[in-house]
Amino acid sequence: MNLLILLHNHIKALLWIVFCLLIPFNAYTQDNILKLGVFPYANPGYLAKLHRPLKNYFQECTTEPIQMLSAANFKTFKQNTKNGWYDILITAPHLGRLAEKQANYQWLGFTSNISYAVFAVKQNNQSKTLADFKGQTIALPPKTAIIHQLALHKLKEAGLTPSVDITIKEVNSHNNAMLAVINNLTPIAAFGKPTWSKFKPPGRETIIKLTQSENIPGFAVMANPRLGSKMISQLKQHFLNFQNTQPGKTYFKKTGLKGAREKTPQDLKTLDKYLNAIQQAKQSK
Repeated sequence: MNLLILLHNHIKALLWIVFCLLIPFNAYTQDNILKLGVFPYANPGYLAKLHRPLKNYFQECTTEPIQMLSAANFKTFKQNTKNGWYDILITAPHLGRLAEKQANYQWLGFTSNISYAVFAVKQNNQSKTLADFKGQTIALPPKTAIIHQLALHKLKEAGLTPSVDITIKEVNSHNNAMLAVINNLTPIAAFGKPTWSKFKPPGRETIIKLTQSENIPGFAVMANPRLGSKMISQLKQHFLNFQNTQPGKTYFKKTGLKGAREKTPQDLKTLDKYLNAIQQAKQSK
């Protein structure tokens, strides 16, 4: 009899575990806790410290508790966003546009900084323009990165057909693209502005910027439509006003994000162009 009771209890416990695993994670969070998702472009501790002032400001203005989260990698973050897991997003500009299209996220705005692809060469390289690199090799980050597509567009503007007039060496990160030039693996590379500004490996002093691509907006800041129009409107107002507060001035200066602004039709047009290019790149894999 005791054995039957014991088995019954074990079965109940097992069924409860299975049941819990089947429930979406959202079901475990309290309804009044908002999830602020930050694009995983650095380690979680660094991101939490860097963006805490904005999280705290949103929390004070909405009087709702906010939990800041990221993801283990870009793929997981994009999938979480597509599934509508985050309530508020701080993400790459093209992924903000993708979040709008896939999950109907609403725009709060952009950070005021800009980004672009930096083309770097060794200081002693005699070439003066991109066209001079015809027949040579350029190192680029993965082709699903927007910087890769910005670089290809710039090469075409210079009269170079990628993979025909110039060989594309795809490396796994922006940092490794810079290292390819430093270590003489390729005569030229393109990578994101943050890498140019912040990555200082040995040999960094031996390279210079040859040119740069067109600009793209800074970080996209978005809200999940489930928050409702009233809260989304409040969040947008708070985000755009953050730069006028002392914590906001400190935050934007420290992060290099400069300020906050509304999106424009030109922003979306630019992002759509590169989203289409990224989609084509994925299909060609």
